[in-house]
Amino acid sequence: MAVTKTVPIVFITSGDPGARGVVSSLARPGGNSTGLSVLSPEFTGKQLERLKAVSPQLSRVGLLFNSTNPAAKHLLNVTGETARTPSLQLHLTATVQPADQAS
Repeated sequence: MAVTKTVPIVFITSGDPGARGVVSSLARPGGNSTGLSVLSPEFTGKQLERLKAVSPQLSRVGLLFNSTNPAAKHLLNVTGETARTPSLQLHLTATVQPADQAS
């Protein structure tokens, strides 16, 4: 992106391209970049909203996350904002690598 403003750039990322500064936003990427993201905090928040809509009695949700993923902190912040309601508790659990486990 730093090299050209005219050649189209298509990306695939597992992180949030907006948080990483690759695009302005998912809705309007702007510039000459477009692509696909398989991990977006906006989608995670929507998933929680849909879970609650489908199952109104839902009161607790567990979320596993990879603490070594640079996008995890942003994802957890946005997800936590969505889940902050008196009727929904979000339980976070970081994944553990085998090398991190005690013998």
